[in-house]
Amino acid sequence: MKRRSEAVWNHIVTASDSATATLVAQRATLWQHWSEHPWNYLSGRDLDGRPIIWTTDERDDKTPVKPFPEDQEYLRWLTDELWNDTHRIVFVDKARQMYVSTICCLIIDWYCTFVADREVVVSRVKEESAIKLINDKIRKVNARKPEWVRARTAMSLTPERVITYGCSGSTVTAVAQNFGVSDSRGITASLIMVDEAAYQEYFPQIYQAVLPMSNRLWAVTTANVGNPGAALFRQLKDEGTGAEA
Repeated sequence: MKRRSEAVWNHIVTASDSATATLVAQRATLWQHWSEHPWNYLSGRDLDGRPIIWTTDERDDKTPVKPFPEDQEYLRWLTDELWNDTHRIVFVDKARQMYVSTICCLIIDWYCTFVADREVVVSRVKEESAIKLINDKIRKVNARKPEWVRARTAMSLTPERVITYGCSGSTVTAVAQNFGVSDSRGITASLIMVDEAAYQEYFPQIYQAVLPMSNRLWAVTTANVGNPGAALFRQLKDEGTGAEA
């Protein structure tokens, strides 16, 4: 009886080890696929078929948390435009509620997850607004991902203004618009996102400061007039100087 019990236990352990190895291999295949392009990650699904990216729709009071809307063709097009090696400076003149700031943050999340030692800066008029943006669009989204994805990403919970990715060593830092005349001259950023650029009085200084030292610059905005940031955005958009979308 003792020998039989040992045999049964050994069979259970062996089967369990085999199942674990299979699960690990399947997840590794998913991770590799997601790493190849941001759209693979944004539209990615876990082994059970459930989407891995869930965002918040502030306009919906009943079901505000929704899966990433992969059926929207313009988002696929925008992802390809933002993540394009032929034009790394992208200007997006947008209407409100178009999901543009959200998808920029989601691509930043992908970038920092899968590319080592990247330094990303996200600018808004006020630092507290930039902090809210990265926490709402990156940290909260990460909290809804499958447990094994969160564990592998190892995203920091503090400080509020800096997100560190334990999996890659990459960071996302939230800054105010005066970043263009202070901090931006002291670092070399891999990517800088300027949200609501036409509302940022210091956008011309950001633009001039980051061009020599940033790998990518994304300037996203709704329409505005009457300040230097709006004037520069309109000028570059009209002239086509470094502007896309």
